[in-house]
Amino acid sequence: MNFVLQKVFFAALLLLAFGNVPSQAKMMSKAELHSKQVVAAERFALPAKPGSGKTAKNITFSNSRASEFYVDGTSIPAVDFDVGPSWAGLLPISSSPNETRKLFFWFFPPGPQGSTEDLIFWTNGGPGCSSLEGLLQENGPFSWSFGQAKPTQNQFSWTNLSSILFVEQPVGTGFSQGKPNITNEDELAAQFVGFMQQFLEVFSELKGKNFYASGESYAGMYVPYIVNYIYEHPTALDLEMKGFWISDPVIGWDVIQSELPAVNFVHKYENVFSLNQTFMAQVDAAAERCGYTNYSATHVTFPPKGLLPLPGKSTEGDPGCFLWEEVLDAALIVNPAFDIYRIFDTFPILWDVLGFPGTFEQVQVSPVYFDRDDVKQVIHAPLDVDWTECSNINVFPSGDSSLPSGLTVLPSIIEKSERSVIVHGLADYILISEGTRITIQNMTWAGLQGFQTPILNESFIVDGVGALGNMHSERGLTYFEVALSGHMVPQFSPRVGRKRSISINAPRRALPAVPQLSFVYSKMCCFASKRAAPCRSTPVWTRTVQAIMLSSSSALTFVIIAATLLVQDVSCKIMSKAELHTRQVEAAQRFSIRTGPGASQGVKNITFSNPRASQFYVDGTTIPEVNFDIGPSWSGLLPISSDPNETRQLFFWFFPPGPQGSTEDLIFWTNGGPGCSSLEGLLQENGPFSWSWGQALPTQNEFSWTNLSSVLFVEQPVGTGFSQGVPNITNEDELAAQLVGFLQQFLSVFSELKDLNFYLAGESYAGMYVPYTANYIYEHPQDLDLDLKGIWISDPAIGWDVIQGQVAAANFMHSYEKNFALNQTFMAEVDATAARCGYTSYLQEYLTYPPKGKLPLPGHYIENDPGCDVWTMIFNASLLVNPAFDIYRVFDTYPILWDVLGFPGTFPAVQVAPVYFDREDVKSAIHAPLDVEWSECANSSVWATAAGDSSLPSSYTVLPSVIEQSERSVIVNGLADYLIIAEGTRIVIQNMTWSGKQGFQTPIATDSFIVDDVGALGNMHSERGLTYYEVALSGHMVPQFSPKVRDNSDL
Repeated sequence: MNFVLQKVFFAALLLLAFGNVPSQAKMMSKAELHSKQVVAAERFALPAKPGSGKTAKNITFSNSRASEFYVDGTSIPAVDFDVGPSWAGLLPISSSPNETRKLFFWFFPPGPQGSTEDLIFWTNGGPGCSSLEGLLQENGPFSWSFGQAKPTQNQFSWTNLSSILFVEQPVGTGFSQGKPNITNEDELAAQFVGFMQQFLEVFSELKGKNFYASGESYAGMYVPYIVNYIYEHPTALDLEMKGFWISDPVIGWDVIQSELPAVNFVHKYENVFSLNQTFMAQVDAAAERCGYTNYSATHVTFPPKGLLPLPGKSTEGDPGCFLWEEVLDAALIVNPAFDIYRIFDTFPILWDVLGFPGTFEQVQVSPVYFDRDDVKQVIHAPLDVDWTECSNINVFPSGDSSLPSGLTVLPSIIEKSERSVIVHGLADYILISEGTRITIQNMTWAGLQGFQTPILNESFIVDGVGALGNMHSERGLTYFEVALSGHMVPQFSPRVGRKRSISINAPRRALPAVPQLSFVYSKMCCFASKRAAPCRSTPVWTRTVQAIMLSSSSALTFVIIAATLLVQDVSCKIMSKAELHTRQVEAAQRFSIRTGPGASQGVKNITFSNPRASQFYVDGTTIPEVNFDIGPSWSGLLPISSDPNETRQLFFWFFPPGPQGSTEDLIFWTNGGPGCSSLEGLLQENGPFSWSWGQALPTQNEFSWTNLSSVLFVEQPVGTGFSQGVPNITNEDELAAQLVGFLQQFLSVFSELKDLNFYLAGESYAGMYVPYTANYIYEHPQDLDLDLKGIWISDPAIGWDVIQGQVAAANFMHSYEKNFALNQTFMAEVDATAARCGYTSYLQEYLTYPPKGKLPLPGHYIENDPGCDVWTMIFNASLLVNPAFDIYRVFDTYPILWDVLGFPGTFPAVQVAPVYFDREDVKSAIHAPLDVEWSECANSSVWATAAGDSSLPSSYTVLPSVIEQSERSVIVNGLADYLIIAEGTRIVIQNMTWSGKQGFQTPIATDSFIVDDVGALGNMHSERGLTYYEVALSGHMVPQFSPKVRDNSDL
């Protein structure tokens, strides 16, 4: 029986076996996905209340000086809506007429539902980082977060709660003026209170308000010391101090908040770090040696058994025990976009209008927003200041000599405040939540040490499904851990941040009497033990401290000063943004492709003799928004046949090879869908210029596949993108015939490309397109003057939905539990469903090497049996927890990224319209029809009938034969792809028979795809002409998310 008859016979058997069911793969369409995301967005949004259309409550100030600071909410540059009235500018830190030191502020009155009786003060950390970052990207009334195209209204603004005052402090930060001269937090607090006195003189109507201090990061030092200063100087400020809110705060020693929990943290997020087992064994051994591994299990109890010792002899870390930095360096080797502020970030790097954060050297729209002269003028900022998010000078010229607040003032202010809140993002690596827990358990307030009862997991729930995190409250202190947030909670989890800030206003329970000596002693012993050695081996000076404290509390101030002098450099040493940026630049350089001679040139010389070719020529200097020459290319429409009456045409864009690319090879690229444009692949994956989502403008793509050879991007089948005509195909064979017909017309115009080595590549539904097209070419060798050599398909639809989606969904959920943030009750329900539907046992029984025989379906249907749609069950729950959840890359969290193509994006974003390829100037430059409304994915079916694609999945029909006939066949799957799950692709491969054997005969080795001896880029296996890669940090679009993999994946 010849191959064609075999294929027909096998297809008939499959249809008989599976009955009258649709045979095409049923991946969720982008349109369907988008509709679900809209619902998630509406659910995530705050419900509108009466009067919510107004911007702010009416507020006036009687002091004529206030008008000098007035900011017109309609005049803020780049903001196309009215943010309402506000007041901004510089005020001195004292009333001295010779005072030169000034702090910059921006004050916003409450929104229509906000309280007029309260005033929130916000500061960022650093030290030396501007609070305007918090305003613009966290909790201000308008937001321009990184990865977004323009400012938007911030429905989670803290002005919904009350008035809010953003202050750039201390002196030396942002626009603030004067020479820094502080040496400790008490001096900082005194200067801040001095500024507030001047502020209240101008805005006197704010006197007597309830006052709440808030901030993040190093504000864990600022805020407690400021609050303590106000409590200790009750007449200094005409405000009623009520409480504080600090997020991801520096409140303890570095060794506790960073070094000790670092390795535990990596194990919790192994799929995000993607470090290989050899490296992990190395840091595990070091953690054990340094006393980190079992520290929490031994010492962190509820209630505590006593004061907690250091794990070594240093407050920063003993020699050989700086594991935090060792992990960071390794993570940057694997993932140059690794972000200590939110570890979920992967390539490509996001653009930031403030120039930071961002963990990869990026093309920056210059100047950054607050360094623009027009912005400075509107907000009354000094024009001669070069504004940066974090100061380039040390705001503590000789360092901050204050002890961590958790060891000094924090317990006392908890006791005095009506409400005290500490919040921590669980995905923050710069300050790790486990370290904050330890610090809290070592504090004594209200007569007891630490929390007396355990912090319950998943005690912070959303809609009965999502575990937003953990929460605990005792004796006036409330502590929250937020599952999907990094360092900046109001930015990454704004609804949580806002809800937690509301709790500031809650009444506080009565506290028991405080035994003052015991309270002071616990702080001092904690200080002594942590600064020099554990309490069990107390040095002489510590014993002296204890003796003095027991005999005379009057000497306490002297003791603290003396003890501080005995230990140099007591300030907390979290990595500065400048130091971090240096490491990121190094990572960027290491990640870059090392180009050879001639790399600066555009492309190799190529000419076409057919005069028709000139009709398609694209001048690489004229492409809109692209501010560099991408070199010559050719694009336009060509018919799918030579029939003079042919109306069906496909749109193409052809690029010749770069200076190091081969002139003997031609790669064809198609996206999937079905009906999704290959121009998405061009612009955001493997073309010579890139404009990925979250970026401000196009950049040169150093990972372009033109570095390998010529590349031909084709929008196919008919009905996709700019392509013309009425779709009339019903299966993949007809699609292949039309594509080959188009290629014939293409080669008649660009005849110099005939006889080149030809490679077919694509992703997603191209798992159908590419194998069927390759098979058609092999079966019709005379139809095309190209020498087909092989295929490359990524995250491909090659099997039944139940296999590539349903069977592996529950396992996938568990592999990425920290990214899904679903609670244990819901996951148990998923597990029970997976077990009942036969999915759990299926993986255990049938995913073997070699296979034991042909693999059956786990049920009766090729999509899923009734009640067995586990994939959708998980997806719907994920959108409840995380409206930015992305099936294409499960790492994504809020805020949503802007996309110049309008998709992907899993939350309705403010879109700069029209999308790039729907702009008339772009259409004109690339010879595209002006009357077509281009969209990334077709709004109507590309198939002729409602039944869709009648072809069976390629793995059951043509793919095995294509592998056998090709010189090289590559399948790639991103491990963070939830649309096409890698474990399902493994099963499909194990069910294929090619070259006389079924599936891979030996297991796919873990960590077999290594980078620089540290990173596990994933897993790789090759047998009998098929090479399979799993890419650890990539989602559905591997060339976009892991472009360097191209160098290692046999393309």
